Amino acid sequence: MAITHDLSPFGGGDRSSRPVGSAGLSYTVRPTDDPPGTRVVVTGEVDLSTADDLLSTLCAIATVERATLSLDLAGVEFFDCTGLRVVAEIERTMRLTGGRLAVCNPRPLVARLLVLSELEDTLAVA
Repeated sequence: MAITHDLSPFGGGDRSSRPVGSAGLSYTVRPTDDPPGTRVVVTGEVDLSTADDLLSTLCAIATVERATLSLDLAGVEFFDCTGLRVVAEIERTMRLTGGRLAVCNPRPLVARLLVLSELEDTLAVA
């Protein structure tokens, strides 16, 4: 499964998408107005084999995004401790650069992991 990455949030001006690739995971990146910032819609499995690709993309966004990075996890079928690491690292990066991470639509298991890890206390979870 390919990763879909919209180049427009990075100032490229190209509104097309391109595949960037990791088996078992896909995501789309697009600008949002409410809240102002960037929304990343993740689909598939966030695990040891896919987390680094997702983290790399989110870090690239975090270096240019100074408002809100919304991470939509509604389509995530599997999420383990490597997914928690991704969320924790991006939350820290956004906070240190003056931005904010919002986790949207987590499935019950993902929401429970965020509560147990106490990440929910530092995130906006909707």
